[in-house]
Amino acid sequence: MLNSPFRLPRHTRFGLIESAIEKFIGLNILERLYEPEYRHQYSGKVFLKRVLEIFNVSYEVARGSISSIPESGPSIIVANHPFGGIEGVALADLLLQRRNDVKVLTNELLCRIPEFKDVFIGVDVLSKQAKEKNKRAIAEAQAWVADGHQLLIFPAGEVSSYNKALDSICDPDWRNTASSIALNTQTSVTPIFVEGSNSKLFHWLGRIHPRLRTVRLVRELINKQGATLAFRVGKTLNTKELHSFSSKKALTHYLRLCTYLLSSQPIYSGNVENMKSQREEEAIVDAVSSLAIKAEIEDLSESTMLLEKGDMAVYCATSREIPYVLREIGRLREVTFRQVGEGSGRSLDLDQYDQYYLHLFLWNRQKSEVVGAYRIGCVDQILSDHGIHGLYSRSLFNYKDSFIHKLGCCLEMGRSFVRPEYQKSLSALLMLWKGIGAYVAANPRYRVLFGPVSISSDYSEVSRQLMAGCLGVNNSDQALAELVRPTTPLKSSGQFWSVKDLQGINNIEQLSSLVQQIEKDNKGVPVLLRQYLKLRGELAAFNVDPDFNNALDGLIIVDLFKVDEKTLSKYMGAERCSLFLKYHREAA
Repeated sequence: MLNSPFRLPRHTRFGLIESAIEKFIGLNILERLYEPEYRHQYSGKVFLKRVLEIFNVSYEVARGSISSIPESGPSIIVANHPFGGIEGVALADLLLQRRNDVKVLTNELLCRIPEFKDVFIGVDVLSKQAKEKNKRAIAEAQAWVADGHQLLIFPAGEVSSYNKALDSICDPDWRNTASSIALNTQTSVTPIFVEGSNSKLFHWLGRIHPRLRTVRLVRELINKQGATLAFRVGKTLNTKELHSFSSKKALTHYLRLCTYLLSSQPIYSGNVENMKSQREEEAIVDAVSSLAIKAEIEDLSESTMLLEKGDMAVYCATSREIPYVLREIGRLREVTFRQVGEGSGRSLDLDQYDQYYLHLFLWNRQKSEVVGAYRIGCVDQILSDHGIHGLYSRSLFNYKDSFIHKLGCCLEMGRSFVRPEYQKSLSALLMLWKGIGAYVAANPRYRVLFGPVSISSDYSEVSRQLMAGCLGVNNSDQALAELVRPTTPLKSSGQFWSVKDLQGINNIEQLSSLVQQIEKDNKGVPVLLRQYLKLRGELAAFNVDPDFNNALDGLIIVDLFKVDEKTLSKYMGAERCSLFLKYHREAA
């Protein structure tokens, strides 16, 4: 066949060497398959389908739906590149079923096939001297999107390969092309994950030398005959989300994460899968008499009431002062925690620490019921009376006196809950926090709040690893983190992200969006953790608590002196906030 797109340029006598290379690589097989098709002069759309028929390759949308991809207007699709060729053909065919104006930014070698020229925009991914030529191709791609069309991009620019650092097969670092075009054209981006990988031989050759991998690509295309490709379609990211990142590179890392996180999502329907341990749970005790609780609260001294608003009042008392209230708190803890995959599994959630910690609780006077509570430990007093092992957090994390010394005068917070009926709004949590603010204002020496904040086992293991990794990179006090070790570390097997992939996630909303994409019930970062982070909270370590249904606890640290004054005033009140800040400025 003359002018075959699968023939190498002839530079030797009779082209003997080139012909031998073509046979070795497998180009002669592609030429043989292509020759009877050439005379039909197919359009690009028809030829894509014909290629799939020739190779007997089919595809399916294993998760998500093509209906979530914009059917009109400017749109960018990003995908991983596991095979290096056939996935581009199959994805383009899939997208063209939804709309007719789709082009693919891909290797210019594919554009040597005449039928592909109206579907593919070619870039030179092999030559280091192709910068100007590629600029023109990218400008063409950007103009295509700007005119209201759809563009498919494989941002890696090359096929997936073995990554030694991650011990997995994945794309190399993505280029900023997709991010740049999306930001410049004010368009949305939809991630698609392509399942699968090339052969073990392909990756073994690549570990010897990348060029050997390239030589093997044609054979990898040929061995996909009869295969069924599986695609996972993710959530479309709108322009506002895309512009929330600090740089194009940060956005690129995020798009890569969005794409690869699709690989971790199980294909199922019905109830949400979770990592709950199979354990026997005791029946929760009956509620304490509301009359007994009411009488107990009425007998408390006036100094125990921190604030009141309407029917709600916040109190802080010792266990000796509130035996009935404390028992009801223990019952409600277990009820509330079990609903989110946590809890002790006992009939009520009380332990030895409750005997000497303070209990701050919210009381609904009209309904005569406990609404929520916090357990507060005055660390200086606990160290004096019980030593460092008297701190609850010390049972979860290994740290020494030097850690507490570095924190300064602090309160340990924990076992917080708001009963389910009051969780539809943040008003109950806000009242509890105002109660904490009132307590701190009355005891201004306590500048730092710290303690475990839980991520339940209702979250998938990937979500938990992602949250721990991301917060450890972006919301961690490294000096304090060096002084803390978890007693039961979170396992980190199967991760496909690197530290630099996580560094670009610069706010909690971006992380929460990723978690929502993983979780079947669309839940994001836990509410309490989100609120702590808004107070500039920092994490020192993460620990799995086997006694709390394998909840993942993050040791959070909030320095109230560093909280924005307007925010702190919301919880303390303007006057008391001013006095608190003045106290610590003078102390400094």
